[in-house]
Amino acid sequence: MVVARWPNIDLDDPNTPDGWQWTHARVGDDDAIHYGFKSMNNVSDPDAARLLRWSEESNPWIHIYAEWDWADAYALVTNISEDADGYVNLEYDGAPACKPYARWMGVNLLCELDAPGEYYIDELTETLYLYPPTPLDASNDVVMLGYQPGAVVNITAAVENTTLANLDVREGRHAGIQVTGAKGVVIENVTVHEHGTNGIVVTNATNAVVRGNAVYEVGCSGIRATAGVTATLDKGGMLIEGNDVSRHARWKRTYQPGIFWGGVNNTFRNNNISVAPHNCMLGGGDFGDEFGGVETVFEGNTMADCTFETTDSGGFYTCGQGGYAFVNRGNVLRNNTFLRVKNTAGLGVQIASNQAIYFDDQMSDWLVTGNTFVECQVGTFTGGGRRNLITNNTYRNCGTVHYLNNQGMNWDNSTVYPQCDVVAPPGYDQGETVCSTGAATWMATEGPAAAEWAAKWPEMININSDFPGEPAHSSLSGNTYCGSLDGESYMLGCPDGMDKTCEYEAATWQFAISGNTYTEECP
Repeated sequence: MVVARWPNIDLDDPNTPDGWQWTHARVGDDDAIHYGFKSMNNVSDPDAARLLRWSEESNPWIHIYAEWDWADAYALVTNISEDADGYVNLEYDGAPACKPYARWMGVNLLCELDAPGEYYIDELTETLYLYPPTPLDASNDVVMLGYQPGAVVNITAAVENTTLANLDVREGRHAGIQVTGAKGVVIENVTVHEHGTNGIVVTNATNAVVRGNAVYEVGCSGIRATAGVTATLDKGGMLIEGNDVSRHARWKRTYQPGIFWGGVNNTFRNNNISVAPHNCMLGGGDFGDEFGGVETVFEGNTMADCTFETTDSGGFYTCGQGGYAFVNRGNVLRNNTFLRVKNTAGLGVQIASNQAIYFDDQMSDWLVTGNTFVECQVGTFTGGGRRNLITNNTYRNCGTVHYLNNQGMNWDNSTVYPQCDVVAPPGYDQGETVCSTGAATWMATEGPAAAEWAAKWPEMININSDFPGEPAHSSLSGNTYCGSLDGESYMLGCPDGMDKTCEYEAATWQFAISGNTYTEECP
Protein backbone atom coordinates (compact mmCIF):
# COMPACT_ATOMS: atom_id res chain seq x y z
CA MET A 1 0.00 0.00 0.00
CA VAL A 2 1.17 3.55 -0.78
CA VAL A 3 -0.19 6.96 0.10
CA ALA A 4 -2.27 8.52 -2.70
CA ARG A 5 0.07 10.06 -5.28
CA TRP A 6 0.71 11.31 -8.76
CA PRO A 7 2.20 9.91 -10.93
CA ASN A 8 0.80 6.52 -10.07
CA ILE A 9 2.83 3.35 -9.69
CA ASP A 10 3.15 1.42 -12.95
CA LEU A 11 3.99 -2.21 -12.30
CA ASP A 12 4.21 -2.83 -16.05
CA ASP A 13 7.20 -0.49 -16.46
CA PRO A 14 10.16 -2.78 -17.24
CA ASN A 15 12.70 -0.12 -16.20
CA THR A 16 11.74 0.16 -12.54
CA PRO A 17 11.46 -3.04 -10.50
CA ASP A 18 8.90 -1.63 -8.07
CA GLY A 19 6.94 0.52 -10.53
CA TRP A 20 7.54 3.92 -8.95
CA GLN A 21 7.09 6.80 -11.40
CA TRP A 22 8.31 10.40 -11.28
CA THR A 23 7.69 13.58 -13.22
CA HIS A 24 10.32 16.27 -13.84
CA ALA A 25 10.61 19.85 -12.63
CA ARG A 26 11.04 22.96 -14.73
CA VAL A 27 12.67 25.73 -12.70
CA GLY A 28 12.38 29.47 -13.37
CA ASP A 29 15.02 32.17 -12.94
CA ASP A 30 13.33 34.53 -10.48
CA ASP A 31 13.70 34.13 -6.73
CA ALA A 32 10.14 32.95 -6.13
CA ILE A 33 10.43 30.06 -8.60
CA HIS A 34 13.92 29.21 -7.39
CA TYR A 35 12.32 27.73 -4.30
CA GLY A 36 9.69 25.85 -6.22
CA PHE A 37 9.26 24.61 -9.75
CA LYS A 38 7.08 24.97 -12.82
CA SER A 39 5.14 22.20 -14.43
CA MET A 40 6.54 20.76 -17.63
CA ASN A 41 3.32 21.62 -19.50
CA ASN A 42 1.18 24.68 -20.08
CA VAL A 43 -1.66 25.10 -17.59
CA SER A 44 -4.19 24.08 -20.22
CA ASP A 45 -2.67 20.59 -20.29
CA PRO A 46 -4.16 17.98 -17.96
CA ASP A 47 -1.01 17.40 -15.89
CA ALA A 48 -0.69 21.10 -15.09
CA ALA A 49 -4.39 21.52 -14.42
CA ARG A 50 -4.35 18.72 -11.88
CA LEU A 51 -1.68 20.57 -9.88
CA LEU A 52 -4.07 23.48 -9.43
CA ARG A 53 -6.51 21.07 -7.80
CA TRP A 54 -3.91 20.29 -5.17
CA SER A 55 -4.29 23.82 -3.77
CA GLU A 56 -7.58 22.62 -2.29
CA GLU A 57 -5.92 19.76 -0.42
CA SER A 58 -5.59 20.07 3.37
CA ASN A 59 -2.04 18.70 3.67
CA PRO A 60 -0.32 18.25 0.29
CA TRP A 61 3.30 17.10 0.11
CA ILE A 62 5.85 16.30 -2.56
CA HIS A 63 8.54 13.61 -2.68
CA ILE A 64 11.57 14.92 -4.58
CA TYR A 65 15.15 14.31 -5.67
CA ALA A 66 15.71 18.07 -5.61
CA GLU A 67 19.48 18.60 -5.57
CA TRP A 68 21.15 15.23 -6.14
CA ASP A 69 20.00 11.96 -7.63
CA TRP A 70 21.26 10.12 -4.54
CA ALA A 71 19.21 12.04 -1.96
CA ASP A 72 15.41 12.14 -1.75
CA ALA A 73 13.28 14.24 0.59
CA TYR A 74 9.68 15.01 1.45
CA ALA A 75 8.48 18.62 1.51
CA LEU A 76 5.27 20.38 2.49
CA VAL A 77 3.57 22.21 -0.38
CA THR A 78 3.14 25.84 0.73
CA ASN A 79 1.66 27.46 -2.37
CA ILE A 80 0.30 26.54 -5.79
CA SER A 81 -0.52 29.31 -8.24
CA GLU A 82 -0.81 30.12 -11.94
CA ASP A 83 1.48 32.83 -13.32
CA ALA A 84 0.94 35.28 -16.16
CA ASP A 85 2.64 32.96 -18.66
CA GLY A 86 0.21 30.15 -17.96
CA TYR A 87 2.52 27.95 -15.90
CA VAL A 88 1.71 26.40 -12.55
CA ASN A 89 4.15 27.37 -9.82
CA LEU A 90 4.50 24.99 -6.90
CA GLU A 91 6.42 26.16 -3.85
CA TYR A 92 7.45 23.94 -0.97
CA ASP A 93 9.25 23.89 2.36
CA GLY A 94 11.48 21.23 3.87
CA ALA A 95 13.67 20.12 0.96
CA PRO A 96 16.60 21.72 -0.90
CA ALA A 97 16.02 24.19 -3.72
CA CYS A 98 15.01 22.39 -6.87
CA LYS A 99 17.37 21.95 -9.82
CA PRO A 100 16.09 21.79 -13.41
CA TYR A 101 14.71 18.39 -14.41
CA ALA A 102 14.59 17.17 -10.81
CA ARG A 103 12.38 14.13 -10.32
CA TRP A 104 9.37 14.57 -8.06
CA MET A 105 5.86 13.35 -7.31
CA GLY A 106 2.88 14.68 -5.38
CA VAL A 107 1.86 12.65 -2.31
CA ASN A 108 -0.79 12.66 0.42
CA LEU A 109 -3.44 13.89 -2.01
CA LEU A 110 -7.05 12.81 -1.63
CA CYS A 111 -7.87 14.02 -5.14
CA GLU A 112 -5.25 11.59 -6.52
CA LEU A 113 -6.73 8.51 -4.81
CA ASP A 114 -7.38 6.76 -8.10
CA ALA A 115 -5.38 3.51 -8.26
CA PRO A 116 -5.51 0.12 -6.52
CA GLY A 117 -3.26 -0.04 -3.46
CA GLU A 118 -3.50 3.67 -2.58
CA TYR A 119 -4.82 5.18 0.63
CA TYR A 120 -5.31 8.59 2.26
CA ILE A 121 -5.82 9.48 5.92
CA ASP A 122 -7.68 12.67 6.82
CA GLU A 123 -6.04 13.63 10.11
CA LEU A 124 -8.72 16.17 11.07
CA THR A 125 -11.66 13.80 10.70
CA GLU A 126 -9.64 10.64 11.46
CA THR A 127 -11.01 9.06 8.31
CA LEU A 128 -9.27 6.44 6.18
CA TYR A 129 -9.90 6.50 2.42
CA LEU A 130 -8.80 3.28 0.73
CA TYR A 131 -8.60 1.96 -2.80
CA PRO A 132 -7.94 -1.73 -2.03
CA PRO A 133 -5.38 -3.59 -4.16
CA THR A 134 -8.07 -6.17 -4.94
CA PRO A 135 -11.85 -6.02 -4.44
CA LEU A 136 -12.88 -6.56 -0.83
CA ASP A 137 -15.09 -9.41 0.28
CA ALA A 138 -17.28 -7.86 2.98
CA SER A 139 -17.90 -11.25 4.57
CA ASN A 140 -14.23 -12.23 4.95
CA ASP A 141 -11.83 -9.30 4.45
CA VAL A 142 -10.84 -7.04 7.33
CA VAL A 143 -9.23 -3.61 7.01
CA MET A 144 -6.94 -2.90 9.97
CA LEU A 145 -5.27 0.40 10.82
CA GLY A 146 -2.76 -0.04 13.63
CA TYR A 147 -0.37 2.14 15.58
CA GLN A 148 2.18 1.44 18.30
CA PRO A 149 4.91 3.76 19.63
CA GLY A 150 7.82 1.39 18.99
CA ALA A 151 8.71 -1.88 17.34
CA VAL A 152 6.30 -4.80 17.25
CA VAL A 153 8.86 -6.94 19.12
CA ASN A 154 11.34 -5.27 21.52
CA ILE A 155 14.32 -7.04 23.10
CA THR A 156 16.28 -4.98 25.64
CA ALA A 157 19.74 -5.17 27.21
CA ALA A 158 18.30 -7.22 30.06
CA VAL A 159 17.92 -10.19 27.69
CA GLU A 160 20.70 -12.73 27.12
CA ASN A 161 20.93 -15.97 25.13
CA THR A 162 17.36 -15.92 23.83
CA THR A 163 16.00 -17.21 20.52
CA LEU A 164 13.19 -15.64 18.49
CA ALA A 165 12.17 -18.08 15.77
CA ASN A 166 9.44 -19.24 13.38
CA LEU A 167 7.26 -16.13 13.58
CA ASP A 168 5.45 -13.82 11.17
CA VAL A 169 6.02 -10.23 12.34
CA ARG A 170 4.01 -7.86 10.19
CA GLU A 171 2.26 -4.54 9.70
CA GLY A 172 3.89 -2.38 12.37
CA ARG A 173 3.83 1.39 12.23
CA HIS A 174 7.55 1.53 13.04
CA ALA A 175 10.09 -1.33 13.14
CA GLY A 176 9.33 -5.02 13.13
CA ILE A 177 11.96 -6.29 15.61
CA GLN A 178 14.20 -4.05 17.75
CA VAL A 179 17.12 -5.52 19.73
CA THR A 180 19.16 -3.04 21.79
CA GLY A 181 22.18 -3.99 23.88
CA ALA A 182 21.21 -7.63 24.31
CA LYS A 183 23.78 -10.44 24.22
CA GLY A 184 23.61 -13.77 22.47
CA VAL A 185 20.21 -13.19 20.86
CA VAL A 186 19.24 -15.42 17.91
CA ILE A 187 16.62 -14.30 15.37
CA GLU A 188 15.96 -17.19 13.03
CA ASN A 189 13.42 -18.16 10.40
CA VAL A 190 11.25 -15.10 11.00
CA THR A 191 9.25 -13.35 8.27
CA VAL A 192 9.23 -9.58 8.77
CA HIS A 193 7.22 -7.45 6.38
CA GLU A 194 5.04 -4.41 5.81
CA HIS A 195 6.48 -2.13 8.47
CA GLY A 196 6.64 1.65 8.39
CA THR A 197 10.36 1.97 9.09
CA ASN A 198 12.89 -0.87 9.47
CA GLY A 199 12.47 -4.62 9.42
CA ILE A 200 15.02 -5.95 11.96
CA VAL A 201 17.22 -3.61 14.02
CA VAL A 202 19.99 -5.17 16.11
CA THR A 203 22.04 -2.43 17.80
CA ASN A 204 25.07 -2.94 20.04
CA ALA A 205 24.06 -6.59 20.41
CA THR A 206 27.21 -8.66 20.83
CA ASN A 207 27.29 -12.26 19.61
CA ALA A 208 23.87 -11.90 18.00
CA VAL A 209 22.82 -14.22 15.18
CA VAL A 210 20.32 -13.07 12.54
CA ARG A 211 19.83 -16.07 10.27
CA GLY A 212 17.45 -17.37 7.65
CA ASN A 213 14.92 -14.54 7.87
CA ALA A 214 12.81 -12.98 5.11
CA VAL A 215 12.41 -9.20 5.19
CA TYR A 216 10.43 -7.33 2.57
CA GLU A 217 8.06 -4.42 1.94
CA VAL A 218 9.42 -2.13 4.66
CA GLY A 219 9.60 1.66 4.58
CA CYS A 220 13.29 2.05 5.40
CA SER A 221 16.10 -0.48 5.93
CA GLY A 222 15.63 -4.22 5.82
CA ILE A 223 18.15 -5.23 8.50
CA ARG A 224 20.34 -2.91 10.61
CA ALA A 225 23.11 -4.76 12.46
CA THR A 226 25.83 -3.08 14.55
CA ALA A 227 28.04 -4.38 17.36
CA GLY A 228 31.56 -3.64 18.55
CA VAL A 229 33.39 -0.33 19.02
CA THR A 230 36.09 0.93 16.68
CA ALA A 231 38.17 2.96 19.13
CA THR A 232 38.44 0.17 21.70
CA LEU A 233 38.39 -2.70 19.21
CA ASP A 234 35.74 -4.38 21.36
CA LYS A 235 34.42 -7.22 19.20
CA GLY A 236 30.81 -7.49 18.12
CA GLY A 237 30.90 -11.14 17.12
CA MET A 238 27.66 -10.88 15.12
CA LEU A 239 26.65 -13.34 12.40
CA ILE A 240 24.15 -12.09 9.79
CA GLU A 241 23.59 -15.13 7.58
CA GLY A 242 21.24 -16.51 4.97
CA ASN A 243 18.69 -13.71 5.07
CA ASP A 244 16.54 -12.69 2.10
CA VAL A 245 15.88 -8.94 1.94
CA SER A 246 13.97 -7.32 -0.90
CA ARG A 247 11.75 -4.37 -1.76
CA HIS A 248 12.89 -2.23 1.17
CA ALA A 249 13.06 1.60 1.14
CA ARG A 250 9.35 1.88 0.30
CA TRP A 251 9.04 5.24 2.05
CA LYS A 252 12.52 6.81 2.32
CA ARG A 253 14.27 5.82 -0.90
CA THR A 254 17.93 6.67 -0.22
CA TYR A 255 20.38 5.60 2.50
CA GLN A 256 17.98 2.88 3.59
CA PRO A 257 19.86 -0.27 2.52
CA GLY A 258 18.79 -3.85 2.51
CA ILE A 259 21.42 -4.45 5.19
CA PHE A 260 23.07 -1.68 7.23
CA TRP A 261 26.27 -2.73 8.98
CA GLY A 262 28.78 -1.45 11.47
CA GLY A 263 31.15 -2.57 14.20
CA VAL A 264 34.12 -4.82 14.80
CA ASN A 265 34.68 -8.48 13.91
CA ASN A 266 31.22 -9.20 12.48
CA THR A 267 30.33 -11.54 9.59
CA PHE A 268 27.72 -11.07 6.85
CA ARG A 269 27.39 -14.31 4.91
CA ASN A 270 25.16 -15.79 2.19
CA ASN A 271 22.52 -13.05 2.30
CA ASN A 272 20.40 -12.17 -0.74
CA ILE A 273 19.53 -8.48 -1.15
CA SER A 274 17.54 -7.28 -4.15
CA VAL A 275 15.33 -4.56 -5.63
CA ALA A 276 16.99 -1.56 -3.96
CA PRO A 277 16.39 1.97 -5.27
CA HIS A 278 19.69 2.97 -3.64
CA ASN A 279 22.09 0.70 -1.69
CA CYS A 280 21.82 -3.03 -1.13
CA MET A 281 24.43 -2.84 1.66
CA LEU A 282 25.61 0.33 3.41
CA GLY A 283 27.60 1.05 6.54
CA GLY A 284 30.95 1.49 8.24
CA GLY A 285 32.89 4.71 7.85
CA ASP A 286 31.05 7.85 8.88
CA PHE A 287 27.74 5.97 8.73
CA GLY A 288 28.78 3.66 11.58
CA ASP A 289 29.76 6.45 14.02
CA GLU A 290 31.29 4.76 17.07
CA PHE A 291 30.74 1.36 15.46
CA GLY A 292 32.70 2.22 12.30
CA GLY A 293 33.75 -0.89 10.43
CA VAL A 294 36.81 -2.96 11.40
CA GLU A 295 37.71 -6.56 10.53
CA THR A 296 34.28 -7.22 9.08
CA VAL A 297 33.82 -10.07 6.58
CA PHE A 298 31.27 -10.09 3.75
CA GLU A 299 31.20 -13.41 1.93
CA GLY A 300 28.87 -15.32 -0.34
CA ASN A 301 26.26 -12.56 -0.51
CA THR A 302 24.23 -11.79 -3.63
CA MET A 303 23.19 -8.20 -4.39
CA ALA A 304 20.87 -7.72 -7.36
CA ASP A 305 19.11 -4.77 -8.98
CA CYS A 306 20.63 -2.24 -6.60
CA THR A 307 20.74 1.54 -7.30
CA PHE A 308 18.07 1.30 -9.99
CA GLU A 309 16.54 4.70 -9.12
CA THR A 310 19.66 6.70 -8.19
CA THR A 311 23.02 7.81 -9.58
CA ASP A 312 26.51 8.26 -8.09
CA SER A 313 25.60 5.31 -5.88
CA GLY A 314 26.88 1.89 -4.87
CA GLY A 315 25.32 -1.51 -4.48
CA PHE A 316 27.78 -1.94 -1.61
CA TYR A 317 28.67 1.52 -0.28
CA THR A 318 30.91 2.87 2.46
CA CYS A 319 32.30 6.39 2.90
CA GLY A 320 35.43 7.84 4.50
CA GLN A 321 34.19 11.32 5.34
CA GLY A 322 34.39 12.69 8.87
CA GLY A 323 37.93 11.41 9.48
CA TYR A 324 36.97 7.75 9.09
CA ALA A 325 38.82 7.02 5.83
CA PHE A 326 41.94 5.44 7.34
CA VAL A 327 40.51 3.92 10.56
CA ASN A 328 38.20 1.31 9.05
CA ARG A 329 40.78 -1.45 8.76
CA GLY A 330 40.99 -5.10 7.85
CA ASN A 331 37.64 -5.48 6.08
CA VAL A 332 37.07 -8.21 3.47
CA LEU A 333 34.63 -8.61 0.56
CA ARG A 334 35.05 -12.08 -0.90
CA ASN A 335 33.10 -14.48 -3.10
CA ASN A 336 30.06 -12.21 -3.42
CA THR A 337 27.92 -11.80 -6.55
CA PHE A 338 26.68 -8.46 -7.89
CA LEU A 339 23.95 -8.48 -10.55
CA ARG A 340 22.70 -5.53 -12.63
CA VAL A 341 23.92 -2.71 -10.41
CA LYS A 342 22.99 0.29 -12.54
CA ASN A 343 20.36 2.98 -12.97
CA THR A 344 17.36 1.79 -14.97
CA ALA A 345 14.57 4.12 -13.80
CA GLY A 346 15.96 7.26 -15.44
CA LEU A 347 18.01 10.32 -14.56
CA GLY A 348 17.13 13.64 -13.00
CA VAL A 349 19.59 16.40 -12.07
CA GLN A 350 22.96 14.73 -12.69
CA ILE A 351 24.86 12.25 -14.81
CA ALA A 352 27.12 9.93 -12.84
CA SER A 353 28.00 6.28 -12.65
CA ASN A 354 26.71 3.56 -10.35
CA GLN A 355 29.10 0.94 -9.09
CA ALA A 356 28.67 -2.47 -7.54
CA ILE A 357 31.29 -1.75 -4.86
CA TYR A 358 31.83 1.91 -3.98
CA PHE A 359 34.63 2.96 -1.60
CA ASP A 360 33.94 6.67 -1.42
CA ASP A 361 36.03 9.57 -0.11
CA GLN A 362 39.32 7.75 0.49
CA MET A 363 37.89 4.69 2.24
CA SER A 364 40.83 2.37 2.79
CA ASP A 365 42.25 -1.05 3.67
CA TRP A 366 39.79 -3.38 1.96
CA LEU A 367 40.51 -6.74 0.38
CA VAL A 368 38.13 -7.40 -2.53
CA THR A 369 38.69 -10.88 -3.91
CA GLY A 370 36.85 -13.70 -5.66
CA ASN A 371 33.75 -11.63 -6.39
CA THR A 372 31.64 -11.82 -9.56
CA PHE A 373 30.12 -8.77 -11.26
CA VAL A 374 27.47 -9.21 -13.95
CA GLU A 375 25.96 -6.38 -16.05
CA CYS A 376 27.11 -3.64 -13.69
CA GLN A 377 27.85 -0.13 -14.94
CA VAL A 378 31.07 -0.07 -12.88
CA GLY A 379 32.36 -3.10 -11.00
CA THR A 380 34.60 -1.61 -8.33
CA PHE A 381 35.31 2.03 -7.43
CA THR A 382 38.01 3.46 -5.17
CA GLY A 383 37.71 7.18 -4.51
CA GLY A 384 41.34 7.61 -3.51
CA GLY A 385 42.05 5.65 -0.35
CA ARG A 386 44.96 3.45 0.68
CA ARG A 387 45.81 -0.27 0.80
CA ASN A 388 42.78 -1.36 -1.19
CA LEU A 389 43.51 -4.67 -2.94
CA ILE A 390 41.19 -5.55 -5.86
CA THR A 391 42.30 -9.02 -6.90
CA ASN A 392 41.11 -12.20 -8.63
CA ASN A 393 37.59 -10.98 -9.36
CA THR A 394 35.47 -11.74 -12.43
CA TYR A 395 33.64 -9.01 -14.36
CA ARG A 396 31.09 -10.13 -16.98
CA ASN A 397 29.48 -7.64 -19.35
CA CYS A 398 30.30 -4.61 -17.22
CA GLY A 399 30.86 -1.14 -18.62
CA THR A 400 33.97 -0.41 -16.54
CA VAL A 401 35.94 -2.88 -14.47
CA HIS A 402 37.43 -0.43 -11.97
CA TYR A 403 37.27 3.32 -11.43
CA LEU A 404 40.16 5.05 -9.68
CA ASN A 405 40.76 8.64 -8.64
CA ASN A 406 43.32 10.49 -6.56
CA GLN A 407 40.99 12.90 -4.77
CA GLY A 408 43.20 13.09 -1.70
CA MET A 409 45.81 14.82 -3.86
CA ASN A 410 43.47 17.55 -5.10
CA TRP A 411 39.92 18.53 -4.23
CA ASP A 412 39.79 16.36 -1.06
CA ASN A 413 43.30 17.14 0.19
CA SER A 414 41.98 19.24 3.08
CA THR A 415 41.35 15.97 4.94
CA VAL A 416 44.97 14.76 4.89
CA TYR A 417 48.35 15.95 6.15
CA PRO A 418 49.86 18.56 5.69
CA GLN A 419 46.67 20.45 4.83
CA CYS A 420 45.30 19.25 8.18
CA ASP A 421 47.24 18.17 11.26
CA VAL A 422 44.70 17.82 14.07
CA VAL A 423 45.21 14.56 15.99
CA ALA A 424 41.88 13.54 17.52
CA PRO A 425 39.12 10.94 17.28
CA PRO A 426 37.21 10.92 13.98
CA GLY A 427 33.90 12.75 13.81
CA TYR A 428 32.17 16.08 13.45
CA ASP A 429 31.66 17.06 17.10
CA GLN A 430 33.79 19.25 19.35
CA GLY A 431 37.03 17.48 20.23
CA GLU A 432 36.86 15.33 17.09
CA THR A 433 38.41 15.77 13.66
CA VAL A 434 37.55 15.27 10.00
CA CYS A 435 41.30 15.01 9.32
CA SER A 436 41.73 11.40 8.21
CA THR A 437 45.50 11.25 8.81
CA GLY A 438 45.04 12.85 12.23
CA ALA A 439 42.34 10.36 13.22
CA ALA A 440 44.58 7.46 12.12
CA THR A 441 47.47 8.83 14.18
CA TRP A 442 45.19 9.21 17.22
CA MET A 443 43.91 5.65 16.98
CA ALA A 444 47.46 4.22 16.92
CA THR A 445 49.09 6.55 19.45
CA GLU A 446 46.52 8.09 21.81
CA GLY A 447 43.27 6.10 21.57
CA PRO A 448 42.03 3.75 24.31
CA ALA A 449 43.35 0.73 22.39
CA ALA A 450 46.38 2.46 20.83
CA ALA A 451 48.78 -0.38 21.57
CA GLU A 452 46.53 -2.94 19.87
CA TRP A 453 45.92 -0.64 16.91
CA ALA A 454 49.66 -0.03 16.50
CA ALA A 455 50.42 -3.75 16.71
CA LYS A 456 47.83 -4.66 14.07
CA TRP A 457 48.48 -1.75 11.72
CA PRO A 458 51.90 -0.20 12.47
CA GLU A 459 51.78 1.77 9.20
CA MET A 460 49.23 4.11 10.82
CA ILE A 461 51.82 5.57 13.19
CA ASN A 462 53.82 7.26 10.42
CA ILE A 463 51.00 7.79 7.94
CA ASN A 464 51.88 11.50 7.55
CA SER A 465 55.13 10.60 5.81
CA ASP A 466 53.78 7.72 3.71
CA PHE A 467 52.26 9.35 0.61
CA PRO A 468 49.32 11.00 2.44
CA GLY A 469 46.42 11.68 0.07
CA GLU A 470 47.63 9.25 -2.61
CA PRO A 471 45.88 5.92 -3.33
CA ALA A 472 49.08 4.30 -2.12
CA HIS A 473 49.83 0.61 -1.61
CA SER A 474 46.68 -0.31 -3.55
CA SER A 475 46.41 -2.61 -6.55
CA LEU A 476 44.21 -3.99 -9.31
CA SER A 477 45.58 -7.43 -10.13
CA GLY A 478 44.69 -10.86 -11.45
CA ASN A 479 41.15 -9.92 -12.45
CA THR A 480 39.36 -11.23 -15.54
CA TYR A 481 36.77 -9.36 -17.53
CA CYS A 482 34.78 -10.08 -20.67
CA GLY A 483 32.07 -8.67 -22.87
CA SER A 484 30.61 -5.18 -22.57
CA LEU A 485 27.61 -3.20 -21.29
CA ASP A 486 25.74 -0.97 -23.74
CA GLY A 487 28.75 -1.13 -26.06
CA GLU A 488 31.26 -0.04 -23.41
CA SER A 489 34.08 -2.07 -21.90
CA TYR A 490 36.91 -0.33 -20.04
CA MET A 491 39.41 -1.86 -17.68
CA LEU A 492 40.21 1.36 -15.80
CA GLY A 493 38.05 4.46 -15.49
CA CYS A 494 39.77 7.68 -14.46
CA PRO A 495 38.99 11.23 -13.29
CA ASP A 496 39.11 12.45 -16.91
CA GLY A 497 36.43 9.97 -17.98
CA MET A 498 35.56 6.30 -18.06
CA ASP A 499 36.94 6.01 -21.58
CA LYS A 500 40.33 7.52 -20.65
CA THR A 501 43.36 5.57 -19.61
CA CYS A 502 45.41 6.60 -16.57
CA GLU A 503 47.63 3.60 -15.98
CA TYR A 504 50.71 5.81 -16.06
CA GLU A 505 49.17 8.24 -13.57
CA ALA A 506 48.08 5.34 -11.35
CA ALA A 507 51.68 4.18 -11.08
CA THR A 508 52.79 7.64 -9.97
CA TRP A 509 50.05 7.53 -7.32
CA GLN A 510 51.55 4.28 -5.89
CA PHE A 511 48.67 2.24 -7.37
CA ALA A 512 49.80 -1.01 -9.04
CA ILE A 513 48.06 -2.66 -12.01
CA SER A 514 49.06 -6.12 -13.20
CA GLY A 515 47.84 -9.43 -14.58
CA ASN A 516 44.32 -8.42 -15.60
CA THR A 517 42.97 -10.23 -18.68
CA TYR A 518 40.17 -9.45 -21.13
CA THR A 519 38.20 -11.56 -23.61
CA GLU A 520 35.73 -10.01 -26.02
CA GLU A 521 33.07 -12.69 -25.56
CA CYS A 522 32.04 -14.06 -22.20
CA PRO A 523 32.18 -17.86 -22.02
